[in-house]
Amino acid sequence: MKNLSDTPIDSEHYRQELVRDYQRRFDEWHTEFLRYQEEFIKSVDNEHYRQKLVRDGQRRFDEWHTEFLTYQKKFLQSVDNERYRQKLVRDGQRRFDEWHTEFLKHQKEFIQSVGNEHYRQMLVRDGQRRFDEWHGEFLRYQKKFLQEQRQH
Repeated sequence: MKNLSDTPIDSEHYRQELVRDYQRRFDEWHTEFLRYQEEFIKSVDNEHYRQKLVRDGQRRFDEWHTEFLTYQKKFLQSVDNERYRQKLVRDGQRRFDEWHTEFLKHQKEFIQSVGNEHYRQMLVRDGQRRFDEWHGEFLRYQKKFLQEQRQH
């Protein structure tokens, strides 16, 4: 635009030029304003849609995470139960081994101290019968325990 500071404003030609210049400036500004307004409206709509997606994503994550934590807890409990079961089995085996070793030692001493072979054999059979009864009960309880652990 020309510098109109020295031009008298009462001239119609210059007045119209000023009006056209202001109209051009207004049109540029208004075009920019409308563009920004449209972007703003889209961003508001987009923000609403984005928030809706975020809420839906959070809901889906919460559902998944709750389910995951449930399965994780069950898994960890089963692992802990299995470790505990194995610890009990090892401890039971250790105790049995200690007892059985001691039993065999005393049994041997007793058998050697008994002079009558027939009586000795009868005691051995009775000891074996008692052991078989006890061991059968032990195995039955162990089997029941293992089945209960698998069901949980």
